[in-house]
Amino acid sequence: MIAVDTNVLLRYLLWDDEQATKADKLINGSTHVLITDFVLAETLWTLKGKK
Repeated sequence: MIAVDTNVLLRYLLWDDEQATKADKLINGSTHVLITDFVLAETLWTLKGKK
């Protein structure tokens, strides 16, 4: 199992960088991926943006 951080999850979701392909291979690969509550919260906070 591998834990991913917020940057990896954002690259996968936004597909805004050449590293998105690497993130996709990691997340959709054969190895189990751990996404912690903190990473999810930080991802949502980042995607929400400024008001």
